[in-house]
Amino acid sequence: MKLFKTRSAPADKAPAVSRLRSALLIVALFLLMAVAAACSSTDSAPTLADSSQTGAELTNKFVSLVADKKLVELEEFLSIAFVLQRANGSFGTKANYVENIPDIGPYEISDVSGWQDGDTLVVQWSLVVQEVIDGQTYSGDPAPRLSTFVWRDGMWRISSHANFNIPQP
Repeated sequence: MKLFKTRSAPADKAPAVSRLRSALLIVALFLLMAVAAACSSTDSAPTLADSSQTGAELTNKFVSLVADKKLVELEEFLSIAFVLQRANGSFGTKANYVENIPDIGPYEISDVSGWQDGDTLVVQWSLVVQEVIDGQTYSGDPAPRLSTFVWRDGMWRISSHANFNIPQP
């Protein structure tokens, strides 16, 4: 005795349903492969042939973005964890730094040395610049700087910066 009546697709619709299922299965497989590829890909920093040269390019980018007050580009260039430390004891975070960007005149970067460790690049450098920070004029003499860059989202971003320039009396 049959309790349930079964229905099957009419003979002329069966190939269409089968093709639709196959197409959906193929699309699902491609989506799974794309997700797997995205999850397994790593965004590792390139191994630098010359860490000091890259450090010089990055420090120049940093100073020029500040000098030209290109705030949108600067915000992208600064790591979320960016912190700044100055010789006078003041410090700032990313938001604080962008809100209180210093006034920078002509500058010259020199004595750049860089060291890479995987996704981190540490750069020691000197800067001659006329700058006013929080209304205070700083010495125009060469002053050492120390910056740390991290590789994130396909680019180097500055995560910390130490400015050893001393304010003028």
